[in-house]
Amino acid sequence: MKNSAHACRKRGPSSRRVLAAIASGLMLALVSASVPPAVAQTRDRGNEDFDAASVPLLRSESPQRQQSPLTRPGVSRTASQGAPAPDPNASVEELVDRRDAHTRVFRNENGSLMVDAYTTPIHYETDDGWVPIDNSLSEDRARTGRLRTNGNDWSASFGSSHEGVELHTADAFVSMSPALVPSEDESGSEPPEVVRAPEPKPEPRTAGEVQTRDAIPERSVVEYSQVWPGVDLRYEVRGSGLKEDIVVSSSESSFEFAFDVKGATFEPHESGGLRISGVVGETFWVPPPVVNASDGSDLTSDSGVRYEIREPAEDADARLVVVLDEMWLRAQPPESFPLVVDPSFSLLTPNEALTIASDESSMGAIAIGAAGGTLARGAVRFSQYEPYINQGYRAYTAILFFFRDGWSETDPATSIEVFDQGAKPTSFGEIGTDRPFIGAVTDPQTTQLNQFVTAPRGGG
Repeated sequence: MKNSAHACRKRGPSSRRVLAAIASGLMLALVSASVPPAVAQTRDRGNEDFDAASVPLLRSESPQRQQSPLTRPGVSRTASQGAPAPDPNASVEELVDRRDAHTRVFRNENGSLMVDAYTTPIHYETDDGWVPIDNSLSEDRARTGRLRTNGNDWSASFGSSHEGVELHTADAFVSMSPALVPSEDESGSEPPEVVRAPEPKPEPRTAGEVQTRDAIPERSVVEYSQVWPGVDLRYEVRGSGLKEDIVVSSSESSFEFAFDVKGATFEPHESGGLRISGVVGETFWVPPPVVNASDGSDLTSDSGVRYEIREPAEDADARLVVVLDEMWLRAQPPESFPLVVDPSFSLLTPNEALTIASDESSMGAIAIGAAGGTLARGAVRFSQYEPYINQGYRAYTAILFFFRDGWSETDPATSIEVFDQGAKPTSFGEIGTDRPFIGAVTDPQTTQLNQFVTAPRGGG
């Protein structure tokens, strides 16, 4: 899901008072409901010299797909339309010294700033300053047969299917390898297969080329086939962490997946995830597991998926077991497969995002709508703009972007409504209830990649 962004111009004390009201409502509520099409129309509120089409996007981690350029607030341009008119407020340079892990800043021709902020990391810090994250894999020269990343302040290393994966921070590491039954030996171990890698791109020549290039780091994907009978392992290296998919091919496959862990131990988290011990746990945690069917529908609640921490092997520090309900797995119809079970290592981040279901259970991914008779509503807090607001910058407009990461093909949402939540909700009923309405996307289609609403512009 893509989020919001601001075009800013520094103003005096009166502007700071206006922005205090804006800053107090940085938690947005996301709900699915039927609303009239007119609700999604753009509402102009002054400042006609600023066009929201020039405002960048705050993006979350998402599939690397071509984005639809904007021609005006609330409208996406299709391939059949002509190119938009030249933007008089186009960016003329990136202010590289204002980069941080989540943000790019551009200076516009009219003197305003364009803050391009993301909920996922896009830069990492080096001796030469903040540089773009690169998830490319290369041979590990120090360890024959392994692949590793080198373009972040942490790295992932992949050995054979029996050796598993390692996650390295500056001062520590944790490794996870499949726990195999005694009859299995190293003769069946397979090297990692790279099935996706970032594509080389030419260096941008202008600020406009920098701005239009999606700053979300491209993923690398590594697969191991038949780690257990009928079960593959797939790893995605992202800017926000290491995503693991356990790919289950049939109802006859195993319902338990055990990993030997070295370098750290785990403690249960109240959310259903896991805390990691030691130095690695200062940077990463393990969110609650998620289960999806082959069509992308969420089966987490029905599957009974959970983590169990069991007695470790002699040469390991912990044994982590991902468990599905066996009776549920055996009853799944063929069209549900392959199932994807997702336990991951994710960065600890100050950005808050949560989903609460109608049964008051929390969910591991941001989701809205209905699945299996359960409703879900999400809330996201944006904090990347607060330093600019506190320095006296004025936000002229914001665009909230949605990027479909998964979708129910059989029961698609009829609309997406967005509210100013104001504070972190603690229950399903609080989300979007008696809160200021911001906007909506009506009749979202599974084939339309970008969905967005435009927040009202600030006063003069």
